[in-house]
Amino acid sequence: MNSIAPYELLGLLHRVSKMARPPRPEGPCEGETVRGRGRILTTLCKEDGLSQKTLSDRLGIRPQSLSEAIVKLIDEGFVKRLPSDSDKRELLIFITDEGRKKGEEIRARRELFANDFFSPLSEKEKNSLFEIMKKLEENSKEENI
Repeated sequence: MNSIAPYELLGLLHRVSKMARPPRPEGPCEGETVRGRGRILTTLCKEDGLSQKTLSDRLGIRPQSLSEAIVKLIDEGFVKRLPSDSDKRELLIFITDEGRKKGEEIRARRELFANDFFSPLSEKEKNSLFEIMKKLEENSKEENI
């Protein structure tokens, strides 16, 4: 088998990662009209009452971009900001019932897409791909790439 140049692998990884993004539904979809809003909702569905700093760190979204997205989600009635019980100066982000419903819809749509996207792979291939990707991720963190 021929040796594959690392830049070819990187190019392939880039192309496949672009294909791995679920298409947005037709028309405006609250919670996903701005990058990251759907991720904010699905994250808060799993763990509610996070600070903006924690959300920013977890999602890799710049604080300013996160703040703008949260304001829009508040305006749409999907989240609310409340003071922390332990530190009244800190505001925590909580998901509303409407936001939870939207977050669960988004997660279900993404799970269906992921199932279809990875359907050509066997379980063994999925596990191998997962291990390879985790190894690359861990190395990138160590090397600060």
